[in-house]
Amino acid sequence: KDKEISDCKRLMKKIVIALFASLIFFTAFAQNKPTVTWFGVDFTKAKMIGKKGFREPKTIQSYYLRKWNEEILRQDGKFNLKIYAKKGKVLTNLDVVNAQNDKVDADQLVISEKYSITEGDVQSVVSNYVGKGSGNGIVMVVESFNKKKKKAYIYPVLFDIASGNIIKMKKQKGKAGGMGFRNYWIGAIFHVMRKGIKK
Repeated sequence: KDKEISDCKRLMKKIVIALFASLIFFTAFAQNKPTVTWFGVDFTKAKMIGKKGFREPKTIQSYYLRKWNEEILRQDGKFNLKIYAKKGKVLTNLDVVNAQNDKVDADQLVISEKYSITEGDVQSVVSNYVGKGSGNGIVMVVESFNKKKKKAYIYPVLFDIASGNIIKMKKQKGKAGGMGFRNYWIGAIFHVMRKGIKK
């Protein structure tokens, strides 16, 4: 009986040591993994294509550019940033994107012709977020909302905040849909986010 008690104590000791070692390992692992900051949806290079679909560019610029970003955070159950970033914790910072979007010229926002941006344009947008935190950042750089095609064309970008080096970036399209102007286009952003960030 004394031997059984002794063996039990030794077993419990091994379990405690193993658990403690695992805790140290996972804590160190988590600390070594870079944090991720969600910066939002950047419209500084964006155009809205189809004048009939975007009749009030000044309202879009002054109200909806902020509103779409706010809704992504507000509807956390739908726009799950932890799943999107593949992280247990995601920091959020809309200060930079709001400041950038405030610079958008409403008079130049809506067009009728074809439009595209280059990867160099995307890199120049990302440069505005350099040094605005630590670890990695995510920003969605909008190329266009196209009413004629009922689609949004967006570059989701994962980048190193310290250097601005892009880790992942690929243009994706999302189908617009929903009741009302706000929901119609935030639906397109949601469809892009469902695809994840790709190279």
